[in-house]
Amino acid sequence: FSSAGLANLVAAVFGITTSFAGSRIYVFHGSAEPLMRQIYRFILLYVSIALLHGVLLYGWTDVLALNYIAGFAVATVMQVIFSYWGNKVLVFKV
Repeated sequence: FSSAGLANLVAAVFGITTSFAGSRIYVFHGSAEPLMRQIYRFILLYVSIALLHGVLLYGWTDVLALNYIAGFAVATVMQVIFSYWGNKVLVFKV
């Protein structure tokens, strides 16, 4: 790709799709929820987590003027926890 933004967008779509498939097949394989319902909830969960991640980093770095790397680490830990919990309880309901 000649555009880093476009390449990043394509990579994000493939990464999120792989995350959904991996979670559905390997991590939460006991789910009886219909596929389309899982996809819908998964997208809502990931959009919510992305927004929360952005807001947290904005507050951490731009408002409080704290170290970006530390804020990114905190936001990433939060993202991992919310992603696992959200997938388990809200998306795949296992």
